[in-house]
Amino acid sequence: MTWVWIVIAVVVVLAVVGLLVMAANKKKQEQRRTQAGELRTDAHAQSASVLDADRQARDAEADAARARAEAERAERQAAEAARARDMERATHEDQIREADRIDPDVDHRSDDYVPDAEPQRFDTQTGEPLEPDAQRGSTGFEQTPDQPAGHAPGQAPGQHAATREPLSDPLTDGQQPPQDTQNR
Repeated sequence: MTWVWIVIAVVVVLAVVGLLVMAANKKKQEQRRTQAGELRTDAHAQSASVLDADRQARDAEADAARARAEAERAERQAAEAARARDMERATHEDQIREADRIDPDVDHRSDDYVPDAEPQRFDTQTGEPLEPDAQRGSTGFEQTPDQPAGHAPGQAPGQHAATREPLSDPLTDGQQPPQDTQNR
């Protein structure tokens, strides 16, 4: 009979332990439900900021696309302006070459012949032609009163300077113009 009481006591103890475990699990599940609810509430509260961040990102992408389109348009305009400038320079140089060909004081067949194709510079505010002294920075040498324009010091009239500094052009932003102008 003592065995029966021992088995009953073990069964009762197991039942009490089982009830305690179930109660603990139920309490733990309730705490997890409460915690999940709080997290969902916080997430819903942040949804407005997520939507705002999403809108800002879309706006920034649209701004970037507009800026890219504007940059492409500006690049096309700059390329067109550079082509027009090159055509004008070529026409100008052709006129200078023709004048040098006709001028008996210019040896245009010499190996070191370079046309004096430096274009006339103008004041950007008034539009009037600049004096040779004001153009000095573009040729790289100083002009003296007894010397014709476009000639280096010590160079005889009728001879042209063999080397020139390239024109600075804000459209090319420091890029050198093509040097192969004699093959045109």
